[in-house]
Order: sequence, then C-alpha cells, then structure tokens
Amino acid sequence: MDASGENGAGIAAKMTVEGAARILGIKKEPVRKRVRRGRMRSEKGADGRLHVYVDYTNAVRDGNGDKSQGLYGDPSQGQPSDAAREIMEAKDETIRILQHQLEEERGARRRADTIIAQLTQLNVALTTRVPGFGDLGTRLSSPRIRKGRR
Repeated sequence: MDASGENGAGIAAKMTVEGAARILGIKKEPVRKRVRRGRMRSEKGADGRLHVYVDYTNAVRDGNGDKSQGLYGDPSQGQPSDAAREIMEAKDETIRILQHQLEEERGARRRADTIIAQLTQLNVALTTRVPGFGDLGTRLSSPRIRKGRR
C-alpha cells in the first residue's frame, strides 16, 4: 500500500493518531486497534510517534457526524470541510458528465429507432411492389437451391 491508499484508488494522508481520530470522528484507541489489526497502515516517525495513513474513502464511510469535526466538517457550524467540498464538486462534475452522456445515448437510440422504422416501411413497400420478393429468403435457404449451387 502506498500513500494513495491500499489499492492506489483512494486518497490517503499521513497524520498522527490524534489527527486520524479527529478526521474519522472516533477516539485514539480505535485508531490504534485498526493499526494492530492491520486495517490501517502506519509507521513510526523520526520523533518516535506513530503516524497513520487515513484513506479518505474510509473516512467517508466511517464518519458518524458526532461532536468532532470529521471529513464532512463541523456539524454544529453547518460548514463542510475542504475535503468534503472537493468530493462534492467531483461528484457533481461526474453527474454532469454522465447526464450529458445519457442524453447523447438517448439521441442515438432515437435516430436508430427512426432508421429501423423507415427501413421496415421500405421493406413492406418493396414486398408489395415486387411479386415473390417475400419468398426470396425462403427460396435461397431451401435445400434444392443450395444443392444446385455446389
């Protein structure tokens, strides 16, 4: 695991046990237990203090919005933290992109449906004009004609 998280997909920050507890909205002892169980990466600093890597995706899942200021900011102030604001902006941008892509796909589907309907109507019109046109498919697949083509 590197500083970007366990699988490289998350956003991790190196901090003290106290800082991690504050971000996660839990006490220091549960952070130490996570380190002992191997659920949180840690290392000893030059000063001998334990530093942990907090994956912000875990902070979002673990945040319980209690008295401490977690990833989502101070609940009593009603203000989101900078990390929460960045996450919300990224989410909003992803939603805008997906909405645009969905509209493009819907337009393409409408165009395809129109083309299919027009071809179907044209096929019906040709079948009525050309006698035996509808039987052409069955004549080509009959065993008598296939044997004759060898």
